[in-house]
Amino acid sequence: MQISECAPTKAILFGEHFVVHGEKAIAISAKLENCARLIEKGKPNTLRIIGKTGKAIFNTSKKISGQSFLHSFAQIYFSILKMAKVRSHPGLQITLTYSSAPKGMGNSASLPCAIAKALSK
Repeated sequence: MQISECAPTKAILFGEHFVVHGEKAIAISAKLENCARLIEKGKPNTLRIIGKTGKAIFNTSKKISGQSFLHSFAQIYFSILKMAKVRSHPGLQITLTYSSAPKGMGNSASLPCAIAKALSK
């Protein structure tokens, strides 16, 4: 099994500094996308995420290890397991592919979206 899902980055057209102060802005999705490729691999009931900064491992008993930057993605994993009422699954590995989008184009939102899309399938 292999599932690949992508999510676009964004560009703010107007209001870049308004957002910093809690106001609204106008944004559009960009053609640059971050992707998550999910395959069956590893120990049962375990998810391994591999990104350019390292890797992290989560399991259904809510144990988390590895690169701390990737720990925030564990909440997506646990939430999807709970919503889908999944108690057991084969080992899963997600490899992240980063776009060449520069800082400020929503990479930190695009990556979790791609992961959630892949896990939801």
